Amino acid sequence: MPGTYDNIKFTIDDRVARITMARPPVNILNIAMMQEINAALDRCSQRRDLAAIVFDAAPDCRAFSAGVAVEEHTHETIFQMLDSFHAIFRNLEQIAKPVIAVVNGPALGGGCELVAMCDFVISGEQARFGQPEIKLEHAKRALDLAQGRSLDAALKEVEDMYLHELMKTQDATEGINAFIEKRKAVWQHR
Repeated sequence: MPGTYDNIKFTIDDRVARITMARPPVNILNIAMMQEINAALDRCSQRRDLAAIVFDAAPDCRAFSAGVAVEEHTHETIFQMLDSFHAIFRNLEQIAKPVIAVVNGPALGGGCELVAMCDFVISGEQARFGQPEIKLEHAKRALDLAQGRSLDAALKEVEDMYLHELMKTQDATEGINAFIEKRKAVWQHR
């Protein structure tokens, strides 16, 4: 099935759609890649004959996905990044087909969240799952906010907390700046 993608490979074969993340070395989910995933999911939604959707990583990648691009958490791109990322989850929910993640390597942060949205996970010996940002005092609150809500309501609540509380802290700004400037962050716990 033809398609012009720079960050993923998308095929449909024998009623199974395969979205292969192909952004070596560790499949960092940037806005462009997430938009390509959403375009592939849009194509999946047009196919009533699909039996399943599979997410995996290209053979030359060392990770399923090491998460969302830190540099896209800045004020200039944060809204577009969140829209693109959350659209993946909304699309998967609307398509309502079984989704399988094939993981053989790290699935961290946003990559781990993508795996969590899947119905089935096939993991190899090298698979690792983690939320590096879990060390933040806001992580527990985000989990509590999402409990018992629909996907849209949970995304809205967590997004609101992320944008209006967490991303306004001095440490969030320091962490992003330190990453971009390739230096060690100086945490103030504020």
